[in-house]
Amino acid sequence: MQNQNGNYYYQYGSPNFNPFIPKDPLINRDARRLTKLSMLAGAGVLGFVVVQQIVMVILSAVGLVSSDMSFAQESIASVFLSLTSILIPFMIIYAFYDKDDKERCFELGEPVSKRCFWLAVSAGLMICCMSDYICAGFSGFASTFGIEFASYDSSSPSNAAEMILFVVECAVVPALTEEIAVRGIIMQPLRRYGDKFAIIMSSVIFALMHRNINQIPFAFIAGIALGYFACATGSIWTSIAIHFANNLFSVIVTTVNDYTQYGGFVYYVLTGAIIIGGAFALLAFIKSNHFGLELTLAPKNEKRMLTAATAVFTFMSFVFAMFNPTRPSAYIVTAAVLIICLVRYIKSNTALRSGDSGSIETKLKVSLYCATPTVIVAFVVLIVFTLKSLTVNSTVGYTVCYATLLAALALTAYMVYKIISSKIIESKTVYHVSLAVLAAVCFIGMITVIASRITFYSYVQ
Repeated sequence: MQNQNGNYYYQYGSPNFNPFIPKDPLINRDARRLTKLSMLAGAGVLGFVVVQQIVMVILSAVGLVSSDMSFAQESIASVFLSLTSILIPFMIIYAFYDKDDKERCFELGEPVSKRCFWLAVSAGLMICCMSDYICAGFSGFASTFGIEFASYDSSSPSNAAEMILFVVECAVVPALTEEIAVRGIIMQPLRRYGDKFAIIMSSVIFALMHRNINQIPFAFIAGIALGYFACATGSIWTSIAIHFANNLFSVIVTTVNDYTQYGGFVYYVLTGAIIIGGAFALLAFIKSNHFGLELTLAPKNEKRMLTAATAVFTFMSFVFAMFNPTRPSAYIVTAAVLIICLVRYIKSNTALRSGDSGSIETKLKVSLYCATPTVIVAFVVLIVFTLKSLTVNSTVGYTVCYATLLAALALTAYMVYKIISSKIIESKTVYHVSLAVLAAVCFIGMITVIASRITFYSYVQ
């Protein structure tokens, strides 16, 4: 192969590879750019946490946040907190982007067609509703191990003006700020490395930013749908609309439930209509003309297996959410079957790999993006905040939590090692620092566990 300077080189892993011949400049260029995007994304998430805490302290100091706030004061404070904690840090990292990456961030043009837009909104809302059942099922499943998730209650509007504020607080502001930050500033520049990679990485960030274990599974699944439809329609207005519709649905159900006796009836009727209508909309969207990412290339048997596995897993989630059975083995089996079907489907469907995926293999791309110092620190900080939403009441629960944390740290260590041991990446300083940060995190965690006498008490209170 010949590089841009006219020099010949052989890619690592080829039979003619020679370590003394200059390495592929395309790989190292892409690696440097991806590393920069990762560092900035981690900084943005850390900035989100820090700014949120600072703003909360300031609002409390000036008396704008207190236990006896009115509904209007609570809503205004929440809106101000969302605007500042999300837009400020993510607009700062946007300022450090290269010119090419800046141009990719804001896909705020018209979607490919109005028909595709409305089909995508309906289908996306359906996926969000199904995700809600899966999240509730996960909560019921975790409770069988003595792990309880915290739920947060908020006051309800009492008049039309407060209702408008409620909609702005819960539907308008989150849809705009979170989509611009995650599906815009985070996801769009990553699309040069492949749409599937960009969608999944941004969904992981979106999920962890919720910092509530009761919402993380929902946010991850919904994030994939939001990212997919934003890419497929060529506009993040689509993901903004889906996000708004989902949150508005929650506002309507909450209000009806608080002020009438028909809350449960309205919820199931609306959910049924959304799921049925969304399923037809998704089928119509797949057959419509949109930007790549089509779901029509996989064999029919793979589609049927994935559809059946999704339906069974959703049903099991509903059972765990409603009845909380004491045998979690069925839920584990259905989850495993769903994961296997999903992996087979992705492998057989090449559409999600559309566009320039760059010169770096997928596993190395994931490692490059997830193993920088800012991302590791952001991940640990978000995990600590997330643990505050847990109440662990059993030895099995403690074991599950510890095992999950150890698995996450081991996976991170593996990704750092994969980069450091790579012979095709030249500059590895950032990842040596990542290894030092990871070692420090593990040491601090070990000391904390010993100091707390191997209990999660200090985190769950």
